[in-house]
Amino acid sequence: MQRRLPAEWEPQDAILLVWPHDQSDWLPFLDRINELYQKLVSTISKFEKVILICKDSTLQKEVQNNLVSAGAQIEQIDFYIAPTNDTWIRDFGPITIYQGSQLSCIDFQFNAWGSKYDSTLDNQLTRSLFRQGLFRN
Repeated sequence: MQRRLPAEWEPQDAILLVWPHDQSDWLPFLDRINELYQKLVSTISKFEKVILICKDSTLQKEVQNNLVSAGAQIEQIDFYIAPTNDTWIRDFGPITIYQGSQLSCIDFQFNAWGSKYDSTLDNQLTRSLFRQGLFRN
C-alpha cells in the first residue's frame, strides 16, 4: 500500500500545539510566550479547530480561562493533558500520513537533536494522546 505525507497546502482537520510551560526551555520568557500563545490560539480558533496539549490539569484550567478572556472560540479547542519536555510539537509529535486513502498517524523516536536534551516525555506523547482517544474516529 502506498504511503504519502500530505502536502502543507492540503486541507487539515486541526492545528496541534503544546502550551509552553515552566519545565521547558521557555521558562526565562514564559510570561511573554504565554501572551503570544494566547493570541495565536485565539486567532486560530476563529478559523479552525485547535488541539491543545497542557502538561497538567492545573495549567489546562488556567489556559482555558485565559483563552476565554482573550476571546478564543473555546468550543473550537480540544484540550489534552500530557507532560512534555519541549513545546515545539512539530519536532516530536505524531506525523499524519495517508496509507492509500486512509489517514494514519506515525509515532517515532525523537532523539532531541542527538540526545542534547531530555526527550523522555516527548517520546511518550503520541501514545498518551492515542490512549486519550485523539486518533480514534
